[in-house]
Formats: sequence, C-alpha cells, structure tokens
Amino acid sequence: MAEFVFLSEKNRERYLRIVTPVGNLFARLGVHPNVLSLTGLILSAVAGIVYSTGAFFWAAWILVVAGICDTLDGQLAKQTGKGSQFGAFLDSSLDRFSEVFLFMGLAWYFSGGPSMLLHGNSPDTQGLQSPLTVLFIILAVTGSIMVSYTRARAEGLGVDCPVGWMQRPERIVLLIIGSLFGSIPVIGHFIMTLTILLLAVLSNFTALQRMAYVKKQLLNENQKQHRRSGKAGKDILSCPHCGETVEKYRNPFPTVDIIIRMEDDRIVLIKRKNPPYGWALPGGFVDYGESLESAAIREAEEETSLKVELLYQLGAYSDPSRDPRHHTISVVFVGKASGEPKAADDAKDVGVFDRNDLPEQLAFDHAKILKDYFER
Repeated sequence: MAEFVFLSEKNRERYLRIVTPVGNLFARLGVHPNVLSLTGLILSAVAGIVYSTGAFFWAAWILVVAGICDTLDGQLAKQTGKGSQFGAFLDSSLDRFSEVFLFMGLAWYFSGGPSMLLHGNSPDTQGLQSPLTVLFIILAVTGSIMVSYTRARAEGLGVDCPVGWMQRPERIVLLIIGSLFGSIPVIGHFIMTLTILLLAVLSNFTALQRMAYVKKQLLNENQKQHRRSGKAGKDILSCPHCGETVEKYRNPFPTVDIIIRMEDDRIVLIKRKNPPYGWALPGGFVDYGESLESAAIREAEEETSLKVELLYQLGAYSDPSRDPRHHTISVVFVGKASGEPKAADDAKDVGVFDRNDLPEQLAFDHAKILKDYFER
C-alpha cells in the first residue's frame, strides 16, 4: 500500500522554484535570516488578529506571506552562510509562537469575542459562539505542540524523527485552504470548523506516529547492540563446576573507519540511518575471522557502493566516550575510489565534501579524525 503524503515532493519542489527568486533577491540585499523569521512571526500575529474578526479569506493570504518568510529564512541562511545553531533554534521557537497566535485569533472569534479591529458590541462586530469549535482549536494547539515536542525529544535521544502526516508545512497549507473556502457564504463557518477538526485529529495522530516510530527505532538499536555484544545485557557468568557467579570481563569492540578520497580530493561521508545520527565516515564492526583491511573495504562498499583501494592507516582511536553506545576501538584507514557513491546498508544518504564544507553534525569522534587527516 502506498504511503499517504499530504504534500508530495514534486509540489514542494514547484513551490520552492516559485519562491527561490525572492530568496535570491533578499540574499543580494544582505537581509539577515533572523529578520525573515521575525517578520514571519509578526505576520502570523497579524493573521491571528484578522482571524479574530472572521475575515478568513484575508487572514489566509497574510498567512501565505508569513509562510514564504518561514520558507526563505532557512534557504537564506544556507545561501549567505549566516546560518547558525542559534538561528535554527530561534526559527523553530518562533514557529511555535506563530501557530499559537493563529489559533488564539480563531479561538477568540469562535468564542464570540468582540472584534479586535471593529468597535461596538453589535452582532456584526462579534464572533460566532461555538464551544465545540473552541474545543477543536484547543486539541489542534495540543497536537501542534506535541508534533514539535516528540521530534525534539526523539532527537535528544539520538533518533532522527522527520515522520508523520501533519508536520508544520502540511498544517499551514491545510489551514490556508480551509480559510479560503471558509469565506464562502452560508457554509463557510462549517468548512472552517471542519478544517480545524482535521488539524486537531491529524496533528495528534502525527504525534502518535512519531511515538511509535521512536519506539521501533530504539528497540531495533537495542536488539542490534545485544546481538553485537553477545551478552544480552548480562555481565556475570556462572561457574559450570560450583555454580558460583564470576565476573565477565568486557572488552572494547574492534571497529574500522575509512576516509574515502575521490579523484578531486574530496571525501565521502554517509548520513547514518540509525543512532547515533549525523554524518559520519563509512565504517563498522570487524567480523570474527576478518582482518582490519578486509573489514574497511567491505564496510566502504556496503555503505557507499564504492570499491576502495586502501592507501595507508591513519591511526587508532580508542577514547571510551567516542561511541555513546559502548566502548569501541577504531582503526582508521585512508583509501581512494572513483565513481558515484550511493547510499546503502546503514547509510541513509551519502555526500562528497571538501575541507571547507564539512557538515556541522559529525557522529562519534569523526570531527577529530578528519582534523588529524587534513593536518597530516
């Protein structure tokens, strides 16, 4: 069965092609990405005020512009080199405030509150009293927050969690579509209530999807660790003669990593599919009866689809904290290859990088390994 997708990749690409020229203009003007993030927040607050008057059609178009700002701030950060960890944190935090402002305006209108823009207490200047819709709004806010929280908490546990039907872009698009149709006379209020109900149900369902996904990922990783260690979590053995328990000595696991140098001197990195997440050198555990050199060549081909010729051994790395799962000792090789790398096995993605454009998030101690390599 095909997986349900609210916003397909093709539609996302079409949208990006439309707004990218605007981002290029901002880049030439020297606009800082954080300015766009703050502008998106302000526009969302204005949209919330317009929602409070029941002018759903105009609120939707203000929300479209706010959404463009939200799209372009990340693109602008990459294009201008002004991206930072704080900028990403600020953008994510302001997104949460933006959604709350929108739902506050809707809640005000559907609770029958007087218009924030028009004066007077006549029926024409008051919202529609609908306690059921207000309940749906509360559930939609809860779902929105939980979708964000489950991803943040998963990443804190080392699990990348970009899954679910109703992520932020999908929620905003659904709200815009519902608002445009919500301006239709007679049936508009019903359409708006139905839209909010869909947001409430699907956003909370997305949070549950993420909880199930994280549980599955963590269970899979625990099972892998137990299989690799062969001890199923037990650190004691029983003497076969007297039955007394004796200590089981634990040793570090031998692993290999390989720096694959392409013909243009750039190096190959993989994006890990399993925890700990991030970009990393290809590599893995040495099998019983396998030499270090054979393991390096095997792991490189399994994860990048490249046939590698080993050049030399860079060194051994044995810091007990280098791998958050268990103590490993890694022997690092340098090799060369040609062709087009393709992600496979434990690799979610693969990329080719030079010294000046390495990813910020490198797993294990691979930042130190690459520093040693480039300074050699």
